[in-house]
Amino acid sequence: MSLKSNDRCVMAGLRAVIFDLGGTLIRTASPAEIIKKILEKYGIKRNIEEISSAHRFAEESVSPEDHGLSYYDFWIKWNKRILEKLRILDKNDFLAKVLVDEWWDNAG
Repeated sequence: MSLKSNDRCVMAGLRAVIFDLGGTLIRTASPAEIIKKILEKYGIKRNIEEISSAHRFAEESVSPEDHGLSYYDFWIKWNKRILEKLRILDKNDFLAKVLVDEWWDNAG
């Protein structure tokens, strides 16, 4: 198959979004491991089972309205649910933002 000159222009400007469902392309630590690592940087210790349970709670608590939030606000709200389930009430707003901001730096 050959490309016509105008096809090459389209191909040169091609942008792609890759969806990696299930960690097939990019492998990261589990969400609970990432959360544990970040919380420990701030002096908060919880075991992996507690964090996994809190993460499941956050997944089950998402409402349809939550999907209308901005990316940042969605994850802050998600993280607040996790922190509340872990009974981390001090610095909840700060830590919810830290989890969003530092997530990918700690995922590898």
